[in-house]
Amino acid sequence: MINKAGIYLIELVSAAVHGTFVPKKPDDVSFTDVYNLAVRHSVDALTYLAVERLEEAPNEKLLALWSQRFYKSVINDTEQRSAYTDACKVLSECGAQYIPIKGIVMKDYYPEGVMRSMADVDLLYRHGRRDAVHKKMLANGYTVRSHNAVNYHDTYAKDANISVELHRSLLSKNDKLHSYFEQVWKRAKADSDGVYKMTREDEYLYLIAHQAKHFFESGLGIRPVLDIYLYRQAHADTLDMKYVRKILGRAKLEVFEKRISALADKWFSGIDSELVSDDIEEFFLACEPHGSSSNRKILRTQKMLVDGVTLPGAKRKYVLSQFFPPYTVMCTEYKSLKKAPILLPACWLHRMFALTFFEKTSVKKHFIDATRSIGESDEKDVEFAIRVYGYFM
Repeated sequence: MINKAGIYLIELVSAAVHGTFVPKKPDDVSFTDVYNLAVRHSVDALTYLAVERLEEAPNEKLLALWSQRFYKSVINDTEQRSAYTDACKVLSECGAQYIPIKGIVMKDYYPEGVMRSMADVDLLYRHGRRDAVHKKMLANGYTVRSHNAVNYHDTYAKDANISVELHRSLLSKNDKLHSYFEQVWKRAKADSDGVYKMTREDEYLYLIAHQAKHFFESGLGIRPVLDIYLYRQAHADTLDMKYVRKILGRAKLEVFEKRISALADKWFSGIDSELVSDDIEEFFLACEPHGSSSNRKILRTQKMLVDGVTLPGAKRKYVLSQFFPPYTVMCTEYKSLKKAPILLPACWLHRMFALTFFEKTSVKKHFIDATRSIGESDEKDVEFAIRVYGYFM
């Protein structure tokens, strides 16, 4: 059954972005449930702009809490825009061409930038200047969160609110459209300020590819669906969908794009479609913006079941993966592995040693939690995930 608080939350989101009448809360829906769901989906600041227009508003305490979330988002928005300006300056001073991507781009499609929260400031740059950029970021007061050969982006932070991701590629090598986007610079054009922009088609293709990556790994929530809706609305008359679907067809993402676009139209334009089922709505409303760890476990199981692995076998494989992660994952923790893969068993032993003596949670507790992650109680969730994912493939 679709979450009634989720349905009302969608109505608040739609009223906020369209500036339209805010519907009254149904009697069988709790404002507390709506607020908690808004926070979970990172649309709390956005929905506050609808809630504050209600005649019958939440109680004073909850409204104040909602207001605090909004004004905190205003501060975050200001600081993140400043960090974006700083990052652009660093890249320019290092002679690196760059393209703004993700949240900093999507903010411009919302009536107010504060409506669109984001975790990181993201830019793609031609990485021939990587060493110079790295030194400059450190000189500007940033600390390193991630800077290695395994990841396709470097992450820098200044405080709890400021995180900058400088991408050397748009997608990982495992993504189906990786090779297509490796040629993105051939199609990008610089504006009068020297800032490069992708073509409209490439922007939309990247938006879909990025959301599909998260969806097939751990699910998607309201905000990514809203991003797709607002982008399509802004460029409905100019976006070459024939070209877009041709490229998506190569990556087998055409069905994904059609269904998520239909979901966006239903939620924010009220257009019903046979492409959207109650299962799909329920699944998306139960997620966070880019899924959840619990959902990721279910999806791992689902993938193994599709490959013919039984549920007990899937459980065993998952448990083993928690204690013996694959080489690519281990490389993010042990940089020496990149040059010496033969050290993988030794790194596994070191990791087990660290879990045993330095983690607050014991190895026994890790084992129990991993075993419980995919157990008999999850069978219905796994079946539900298989059904929903089947719609998008």
